[in-house]
Amino acid sequence: MNITEISNKSKLPYSTTRKYLMLLEDAKLLESKLIDGSRVFADDAVRYVRRLARMSKEGLALPEAIEKIRLTPYAVSDDSELAGLQKQVEDM
Repeated sequence: MNITEISNKSKLPYSTTRKYLMLLEDAKLLESKLIDGSRVFADDAVRYVRRLARMSKEGLALPEAIEKIRLTPYAVSDDSELAGLQKQVEDM
């Protein structure tokens, strides 16, 4: 999926999406390939970009948000109450 597709799916401006993708790639949370002159990412990039945008909107600094993603890459939510419910479901 290229940056434009990720931008459209995450409903963020292209420039913001690109910035978030580069930060996630620098943090080794995502990898990209150059295909026909376009940078292409795996489909899970949308989830990471949305999550980073949500945390940023809530006031969390980008480096802290990236660290949170690194610690819990597959979390459904960063809300502690929802995360607790998710853990209970997983334990069942």
